[in-house]
Amino acid sequence: MILEDIVLHNLNLNREILYNLLQNFVGKIIISSDGMTARFDIDHNSNAYVLSLDDSLRYYNFRNNDKGNILDLLSKLNDIDKTEYISQLYLSLATNKQLINESGEVESWNDTYIFQSPEIYDKEILKNYPIAISELFLKDNINIETQLFFGVRYDKFTRRVLIPVYYNKELIGLTGRRNAKYLQEGENKYMPILRYSKSLVFFGYDVYYDLIMKTKTVMIVESEKSVMKMWQMGSKIPTLALGSNALSRNHIELLKLLQVDTVIFALDKSLNYDESLIPNIKKLKKYGRECEIKYIDVNNIPNNLLGEKEAICDRNKEEINEIFTKYLKNENF
Repeated sequence: MILEDIVLHNLNLNREILYNLLQNFVGKIIISSDGMTARFDIDHNSNAYVLSLDDSLRYYNFRNNDKGNILDLLSKLNDIDKTEYISQLYLSLATNKQLINESGEVESWNDTYIFQSPEIYDKEILKNYPIAISELFLKDNINIETQLFFGVRYDKFTRRVLIPVYYNKELIGLTGRRNAKYLQEGENKYMPILRYSKSLVFFGYDVYYDLIMKTKTVMIVESEKSVMKMWQMGSKIPTLALGSNALSRNHIELLKLLQVDTVIFALDKSLNYDESLIPNIKKLKKYGRECEIKYIDVNNIPNNLLGEKEAICDRNKEEINEIFTKYLKNENF
C-alpha cells in the first residue's frame, strides 16, 4: 500500500480520528442510517458534502461539483501541500500508536500477548440478505455447490456479493465483493458489511478445523476465494486466508492453539518478498511455536503457469500439483 492508501485505510477504520479532523472546519456531521455515507458542510447549512465511508473516503460537493478523497479536502482546509499533509498525518498516527496495519489492528509485538476473540453477531441478521448464486463467482470458477456451502448471499442496497465469516461456529463478519468486473474510480472491490477485524481470525478456520487437527498442517493464502477454490477441489491441505498479506499476532496465537507443525505460505504473485513474505516468516519464527515453515516461490513461477497478481488457487488441480512439485521451498530467511 502507498502512504496515501495507508492513511485513508486508517481514517476509515478509526472514524473518531476522521471526525475530529473534520470538526475543526465543519459543523454537525450527519451519518446515514445505513452507515455508508456522512453529510456535512463548510460555512453553510445545506450539507452539500457527501462522504463515502469506506477505504476510498471519496467526497462530492453538490454545491460546486468539487470532488476527491478526504485527504484532498483536509489538505486544502489546512492550506498544506497534500503530500506534506499525508506525511504529517501518518507520522502523527504512528507517534501516538494509532497506526493500524492492513489487517485492521494496532499491532502489539511484545513477548507477552493475550489472545483476542472477535465480536459475535446474531445469525438472524443473515435473513436480511438472501442466499444467492453469483454469476461473477461462477465466471471465476467457483461453482454453485461451493457458493451454497460457504453461504454466499447478496445485498441489493450495496450491490455486493456477500461472504459470511465464522469462528467457532459463530458469525463474526460479512464481507462484500462489488458485483462488477470493472470498478469505478475510487471504488473498493471489497467492503465489510458486518465489520470485523481480519487480524483476529483466519477465513476458513471452521471449515478446515478438523483437518488441521488431523494433519497439523496449514497453507496460508490471502483471499477468501482461494479458500473456497481449494475446498472445491477437495484439497487435503487445510487452507486459511488472511484477508490481506499480513500475518498478525493473533493469527500466530491461533496457529499455536492449533498446534500446527507445518506452515506453508502461498501468497499472491508479484508481491515484494521484503514487504510481505519475509516479515511474515520472521514474525512466525519469533513469536510462534517451533514448526516447519515452507513457502511457494511464486515470483519464480513462469507467467504461463501463474500470471501476475494470481494466487496458486486460481489454477487447476494439475497446475497446482506442478507448482508444489517445482516451487515449494523451505524457509531460509
